[in-house]
Amino acid sequence: MSFTGIEFNGLHSFKDLGLTIESRDLGNPSKVKIMEDVPYSNMRYDFSSLYGEQQWTERTLVYKFNIAGKQAKEYFYLVETEIQKWLTMPNQKIPLYDDMLSGFYYLAEVQEGSDNEYRFVMGTLTVTFTAYPYKIGTLPEGNDDWDEFMFDLDYAQDTSFTVNGLLNIELENVGSRKTTPEIDLSSNMQIIKDGVTYSFNAGKTTSRDFTLKTGTNQLRIIGNGTASFNFHKELI
Repeated sequence: MSFTGIEFNGLHSFKDLGLTIESRDLGNPSKVKIMEDVPYSNMRYDFSSLYGEQQWTERTLVYKFNIAGKQAKEYFYLVETEIQKWLTMPNQKIPLYDDMLSGFYYLAEVQEGSDNEYRFVMGTLTVTFTAYPYKIGTLPEGNDDWDEFMFDLDYAQDTSFTVNGLLNIELENVGSRKTTPEIDLSSNMQIIKDGVTYSFNAGKTTSRDFTLKTGTNQLRIIGNGTASFNFHKELI
C-alpha cells in the first residue's frame, strides 16, 4: 500500500480525499503496425512510419483506490459516488500527475465504468484511465531547475536568444517524437530549418508546419530582437 497519489481535475487523491492506492498499472502503449503483403512472395512491407514517425495506441492507466470509513455500506457508496464525480467530470483528456513519476504527467480521461468492492470497514474502487501514449515533461526544455534535472533524460540547453541580424542555433529535442514549439518573438523574424524559410510575426506563435524532430535541430534566425522556443519532451 502506498501513500502516494495522483493529482487530477484539481484534487489530489490522498491529500484532498484521503484515498490510498492499493495498486497501480501504468501500462505501455503498443506500436500501430501497418503491414502490406507483396503478392506471390513472402515479402511484407511496413508502412507504419510512412508520415515520418511511428504511431502508437493509447495508454491504459489502472488505479485501485482504498476507501476507508465507517462500517455502513451506505457510507461507502456515498463516498464512491463523490469520487466517481471527481474522476469522470472531465469530457476530454486532461493532465494526470502521479507522485511515482516525478517530472512527467499523462493526458488522461476516464472513459469506461469503474469496479467497486465493499468490505466490512472499507472498500476499493478500481478506475481505468485512457491516456495519450506519451508521458509529457512537466517543465519546458531549457529550464534551470536543477532539483528536477534528470541526467539520464534531460539536456542542458538555452532556448532563449538575442538576435542581431542573423543567428545560427541548435535546439535538442530529447523526446521520442517530434514536437511543435511555441515561438515567442519580440519582432517579426524568419527562421530557416532544413532549407525551408518560415516567417513569423512578433508575439507567441505555434505552427503545425514548424516542428522539431527528435535529436538535434539546426536553425538560422534572421531578424532583430529576442526569440524564445517553448517545448516539452514526450517519452513513451
